[in-house]
Amino acid sequence: MRELIKLEDFLEKPFYFYLSKEGREYLFQQCLSFETNMEKLAEEVGCSPKTLDEILKGYTIKYGKRFVSFKILKKLINISGLSIRKIEPEIIAIRRGRSTRSVDMRLPILSSPYLALLFSKSIGDGCICSDWRLDYKNNNQALLREVIVAVEKSIGKSRYSLHEGKNRAFDLKFSPVIGFIMHKLGAPKSYKINQITIIPKWITGGDIEMKKSFLKGIFDDESCVDYKRKRIIIAFGKTKILKSSLVEFLNSIKKMLLELDIETGSITFQEEYKENIILRFGIYGKKNFENFYKHVGLSHSEKAKSISSLLESYQDIGFTKRRVLETVLNAKAPINTLEVAKINKINRKLALFHLLDLAKQGKVAKTSRCSPALWRDPSKNLINKREKILNILSKDKLSTLDISERTNIDQKYVFDILNNLKNQGLIICSGSRPRKWEAK
Repeated sequence: MRELIKLEDFLEKPFYFYLSKEGREYLFQQCLSFETNMEKLAEEVGCSPKTLDEILKGYTIKYGKRFVSFKILKKLINISGLSIRKIEPEIIAIRRGRSTRSVDMRLPILSSPYLALLFSKSIGDGCICSDWRLDYKNNNQALLREVIVAVEKSIGKSRYSLHEGKNRAFDLKFSPVIGFIMHKLGAPKSYKINQITIIPKWITGGDIEMKKSFLKGIFDDESCVDYKRKRIIIAFGKTKILKSSLVEFLNSIKKMLLELDIETGSITFQEEYKENIILRFGIYGKKNFENFYKHVGLSHSEKAKSISSLLESYQDIGFTKRRVLETVLNAKAPINTLEVAKINKINRKLALFHLLDLAKQGKVAKTSRCSPALWRDPSKNLINKREKILNILSKDKLSTLDISERTNIDQKYVFDILNNLKNQGLIICSGSRPRKWEAK
């Protein structure tokens, strides 16, 4: 793990710090000597002795915990002769400006999969507001909980607010300290579309778990699973002048996916509006879906379910096709598409898809000049009465009696079939006694 955020990153306006009891006592012990008392130290620091006493005690009667400003802390560290690194472990909470949302945390902040996930949320459905608060919007409860856990695991305990907004989307906001940290790590502040977004090297050059966590977070927020077209699409937008940086950003994601043996399609144009452009790329194919499901996975329940369904569709396709083939081959007579679908409990469209493919392979035969179309074993002779009649009429002009004798089918049944074929426009008749039938 790498040290990413240190105490020195916070020693600027307007941060305030709360030190452990041991840390406060040690710092003041180093500042005070036989020549220096609290009054002289206060004068040197530029505050009142009362303020110093409150800082040392760590609380005030009126406000509770007594935080020390960055300005006073820097002066105390300088006077003590201690290094910033020596004091750093004693910082147990930080707040920014007048915000009451302090964060209970320990420094330095280290790289971790939780932090990688939180960074992905900061550039995904989250943003850093103008007041530095980290704001995450989503209507999925699992993703909201995931962000809360990621903050606690990677940084520390932070108060947050959760409000329901429009379209059942929830607005989750954290302390400005969290937003500041994310910005320090590379997340844009305020309007993201007008700023370059770069995935930091501690993620792109990190271990596999780091990359997995980032990818999971970004795909949960910014992807869609298209079951009908069998693809996973991820898209991002920027102003047109930042198109090249957007391509670079998407390529970084593609590279991380490839390291997980997940191949992707090319980066393509999706849409443009006003001065903005949206680019995207997709993931296709059974193998890539399997690797994505295995290595990345998603917390978004609906998207995860869709990917699972995608995989099931690939796993089922061979089994279903074999069942369709067996249905046709085992049928006592030619069978129509709807009957095949009912027997196998699948929809007619899927049944027809498999039947046509099997016909191309020569494994089943399709009847001609027959509605609805009938399917049969190509190795067997025609046994369907309709086909028998159509076959002989394609060669001769015959009466009902002649057809009955040649086909060995009851004359009355023959007449019913002939009328049906005539109504379908497949045959015509001429004469009156006897009627003569012929193929159209």
